[in-house]
Amino acid sequence: MEEPERVYGTYVTASAFEFLGVSPLLGRAMVPQDQDVVEAVVLSFDLWQRALGGDPNALGRGFEVDGQTYTVVGVMPAGFDVPSPWALTARHQLYLPFPNERLQGNRGNHSYPVLARLASGMTEEAAQEDMDRIMRELAAEYPETNADRTARVFTVHEYLYGDLGRQLALILGAAGLVLLIACGNVAGLQLARAAGREAELAVRSALGASRRAVVRLLFSESLVLAVLGGAGGLLASFVLVRGFRAMLPPNMPRVDQIQIDGAALAVAVGAAALTALVFGMVPAVLAARGNLAANVREAGYSTLAPRKERIRDYFIIGQIALGLVLANGATLLIRSYAALRGEEQGFVSEGVLTMALNPAGPRYEDGHAIGSFYEGVLAAVAAVPGVASVGTVSRLPLRGGTNGNIIVEGQAPRENDDQGLLVEVTTVAGDYFRSMGIPLVRGRLLAPDDSASAAVGAVINQTFADRAWPNEDPLRKRFSFSDDPPDWATVVGVVGDVRQWGPEQRP
Repeated sequence: MEEPERVYGTYVTASAFEFLGVSPLLGRAMVPQDQDVVEAVVLSFDLWQRALGGDPNALGRGFEVDGQTYTVVGVMPAGFDVPSPWALTARHQLYLPFPNERLQGNRGNHSYPVLARLASGMTEEAAQEDMDRIMRELAAEYPETNADRTARVFTVHEYLYGDLGRQLALILGAAGLVLLIACGNVAGLQLARAAGREAELAVRSALGASRRAVVRLLFSESLVLAVLGGAGGLLASFVLVRGFRAMLPPNMPRVDQIQIDGAALAVAVGAAALTALVFGMVPAVLAARGNLAANVREAGYSTLAPRKERIRDYFIIGQIALGLVLANGATLLIRSYAALRGEEQGFVSEGVLTMALNPAGPRYEDGHAIGSFYEGVLAAVAAVPGVASVGTVSRLPLRGGTNGNIIVEGQAPRENDDQGLLVEVTTVAGDYFRSMGIPLVRGRLLAPDDSASAAVGAVINQTFADRAWPNEDPLRKRFSFSDDPPDWATVVGVVGDVRQWGPEQRP
């Protein structure tokens, strides 16, 4: 591979692969020595195929990552990835040894997830009690960095998917209610249809057909309807799933795994069989019961018997009740959605177009070349007719970000701030704030001379100003991400708050 490629990597400890129970396809996994001498790299199967052409002799070859050369010591099998919420949006392509120096040198960094396997007989509650005890001991030993810090134990599934299970359960419940309403409709139609067949059924009985035979006849008809409906639903689901998958971006992780599996097929078949049994048997039994002689005499009538009418009324009442439950649920969902939409996000999305750019290659190896590239892009886009303003940003709103602890000039780190105030860091250029409709509260926006070559200028949001300098004018105040020596940035402006981590998270 001649051209550099931006890939998603992660640091792992030496025990990570053994803990996960997966052996490399080629070579070896990490060993403890790798964390002292950080020179080894383990590649994913996809990166091995793409970057090294699947070379079986790739072990021992040099592999450059961020300007540092590592030695390939292993290749993981296809489909492997370490558990991570971010891996749901981008697969890890390479694995680097976690330097012991980094693990032991910054006690203020509490962002590393830890995976552990419970011992036999150990419960999640007992593990949480152990972690609470450990955190109390750490707080007593390292009060500067561990005071008021806690650790929460949860399953890997919860770690990866959060509360998606509850949301899917709600959707499944709503689908079940719709299924019951549809079954009630079919059962009601079967009862109404039976009213017109009473004479036929009476004649069959008079000719010697037993009640069991009549029930079997009617139930088989319901079963045929259920089988045809289930088959049609399965066929439609296969077509829709394939269509939805074709609509998704081809580089979306695990898009090839979106399919109807055996469990889904079993549920669909079971639901069809259950509905045929329950909602097909009841009309069949009711239709086969009654006075056969009276049915023959009343062959011209098509009214339902009182008992059958009551059963039909029960079906109608049940459908109305289920419909009200669905309507109430839909109303609450719409209200929740409207509440989220009503929350102030801090920016205006109407009329805004975005695109992702990733300059790579030998011509973009230094910051000046990358800066020139973005300057050219901004100038070219600004010249397009109809474009009012254009800017760039390192991370769009609602998409998370990068954070770090800062030191405020003239202030000592306050309680619960660990090594300083924790802030989100976003890099912008051009007319970004105007393009996103982010209001300027005071001061000015960034100018081209607010660069690292001069006194660094920074724009902060209102929450930053309120926390760092309450009841003070934040303009011309200074802060730094380092205290050895401090590299001060001067506040030149304050803008409105923008929700960076989702509509439900405060700025």
